[in-house]
Amino acid sequence: RAHRALDAGGDGKQAGAGAAAIGAGDLHVGASAGVRQRRAKPGTMHAPLAVSNTTMTLPLLNDFPLQATDKLRYGDTDRQGHINNAVFATYLETGRVELLFNPDNPLAAPGCEFVIAQLVLDFRNEILWPGSVQIGTRVAHIGRSSVKLEQAIFQNGRCAATSQSVIVQIDVATRQSAAITDSARARLAALVVTPAGAETE
Repeated sequence: RAHRALDAGGDGKQAGAGAAAIGAGDLHVGASAGVRQRRAKPGTMHAPLAVSNTTMTLPLLNDFPLQATDKLRYGDTDRQGHINNAVFATYLETGRVELLFNPDNPLAAPGCEFVIAQLVLDFRNEILWPGSVQIGTRVAHIGRSSVKLEQAIFQNGRCAATSQSVIVQIDVATRQSAAITDSARARLAALVVTPAGAETE
């Protein structure tokens, strides 16, 4: 099981040791970062992973109100010729950063910052270089001090990966979870989307 620094409801009192500060290079693929993966046999594509107790129909990019683009780099490829699985988490980070960090209108409260407490990543299709990917992001749940995000990565309109993550706001000085402000809550609520026919946990 993936390490859970906070349950999916997001109302824990402490961010926990498993939380990692969000920023360049913040995600380390492996159990310590809360990333759940299943290794495929050599020569095969990455197998989809089961999202706990949830059946997810592959989404479309337009299902996400926030969209970002990332260019594929040759260095992102592996010996099989496609984008390495570890880089998928970096693409997801690109989408999250556009939501969480706006220097002109910060989402975090003064003296606070966001950390990632959980990341679940399901591989759906391979991504091929060259080209670009689009990352869709939406809000699934807003807790007292945390927000649960749903994301997907697309190449040429095809869904390559789906993801769920839990982001926690913490006090920089105490390193304890801090309540999301009403203004931030309103901004996050505008990104809540429940697709027609989607199953919820």
